[in-house]
Amino acid sequence: MVDYVLYGIVAAVVGILTLVGCVVFLIQMQHPDDRNSAWLPKLIVLFGLFLACSVVLLLPFDASVSQACGTDAQCPASAGLAQTWYTVLIMIAIMTFVFIPLAYFWYETDDEEPMGTRICTTVCWSTVNLFVFVSILLGMYFSVGYVELPVLVMQPYSKTNTTYLYTPSSQRPAWSAVQSITVYSAIQTIQTSLVIYVLALLSFIGWMLMTVFGGIGLVALPIDLIGDWYNRPRPIDLKQFAEKKLQLKKRCEELIQVGKETRDKFRGRPNRFKERRFTNKYKKMILDLEDELQVLNICYKRNQINPLIPWLQLFGGLGAAVIT
Repeated sequence: MVDYVLYGIVAAVVGILTLVGCVVFLIQMQHPDDRNSAWLPKLIVLFGLFLACSVVLLLPFDASVSQACGTDAQCPASAGLAQTWYTVLIMIAIMTFVFIPLAYFWYETDDEEPMGTRICTTVCWSTVNLFVFVSILLGMYFSVGYVELPVLVMQPYSKTNTTYLYTPSSQRPAWSAVQSITVYSAIQTIQTSLVIYVLALLSFIGWMLMTVFGGIGLVALPIDLIGDWYNRPRPIDLKQFAEKKLQLKKRCEELIQVGKETRDKFRGRPNRFKERRFTNKYKKMILDLEDELQVLNICYKRNQINPLIPWLQLFGGLGAAVIT
């Protein structure tokens, strides 16, 4: 017996808590410069996090509903949960190939361009991306979108040497007329539905990406933790602080000069791809400089240094290295 009220309350409460957790995570992880901007990418990231958490949380929910339904094949809760799975996975597919590229291309457009130009550029590149995906998907579906199922074929032979092929609409032969039964294996080839094929393809891509990035993360985590311990903030006096600050000031002036020269260069000979690549590298150099200044201030203000955190990072990095 399935308690629909209880399951509904649990689903609502867990869904709300998951959404709140995703919002808090997004607020904590966003860049300070994007605090009051880039709302479309933020909404996409928020919805993507919610869908990812929903897929994980649906697994125990599915197990509980299956246990409550038991062997009842006509259980309404089981059928409703299957539709929920379809809905969530289809929304993930739409997010992956429609909304995420849309937000990405919108974020990469130049803020100084007119709104109409930015919208047109975003829609054009998103359409090209969707067209490429749909073309590859349909080509794979009609060429390799088949499933080969091993089946066991049983052919009863009567005393009159008549072969009975049993189908749901045919009559079973009388056992008194059966002389022998021939059993052999065969392969039945069927074509999956387009929805099932898309979901299976997305699952395969997701597992492959998780395998690749999970392996990279297992290697990078101990390196980053041990590197953070090695480069931990160390207390410095006023003289060292002044020297380091002058060095940062000199690097900042050099970055400003490089930025001006590059801007004049691209004005004379526009190159969209090279300009975008240089802009990304230039932003990274500025962020690295800001991080160094923040670490320098922490080193000078000794009361802001927590000596336990670097050593915890060292032990965590060594433990992660052993596990890796």
